[in-house]
Amino acid sequence: MPLEAFFKKFRYAVFLSRIAGPAVLVREFKRQIYSKSYFVGMEKDLNKPILDFQSDIQYTLRSGNQNDIDEIAIIAKTAGKESAYELVMRVRFYDSGFRKFYAARTKENEEICYIGWMLSSAEYPELRNGVKGIPPLKENEVILFNLFAFERYRGTGLASSVDSLLCKIAKENGYERVIAYTLINNIAAIKAFEKIGFKKFCWKYDRRLLSSFKTEFVNELSSLPNE
Repeated sequence: MPLEAFFKKFRYAVFLSRIAGPAVLVREFKRQIYSKSYFVGMEKDLNKPILDFQSDIQYTLRSGNQNDIDEIAIIAKTAGKESAYELVMRVRFYDSGFRKFYAARTKENEEICYIGWMLSSAEYPELRNGVKGIPPLKENEVILFNLFAFERYRGTGLASSVDSLLCKIAKENGYERVIAYTLINNIAAIKAFEKIGFKKFCWKYDRRLLSSFKTEFVNELSSLPNE
């Protein structure tokens, strides 16, 4: 591992330990050594109507920036352990080079309430061949990735509303298909996608063993494991 990459990982390990506690850090170290995860693939054909979905939260959506990331890191310090972990991983993803993301803020008090990435191979050429956890992307499709609703805004329809708006943005930019992957046991996320017209189309299996990372895609939904 290059020295710079090692120090980056060490810095995030310290950050994660301070925010989420040593138990979460130990879990992350174990995950880096060995882990397996199953995901459902969801897709939306942008040539079909995009449903409007109203949230109980009034919000504005715009491109995110470094100030948003800095604020997310601050919020993580007082969030629950699971949310803290998820937020730190998104800060890390941003710092790894995926700088273009979207942030939703409430109209009432300008609180950040939702973040997510919409990735394409046009903006990130390395995605034409796929990277860890992200399948190869065609020129006419985008993937919604690292979506996150902040704790106090869950259960308000915010996820479906923002995701629907992201689909509209993708269509306006000439894309014809949106895909997303969610853990098979994340029923809330699956339902949020289904509410705005996403359909299951495959599942994938990610396995990490030390420095080896393997992803397998399966088109037969009937073979989807139960976890």
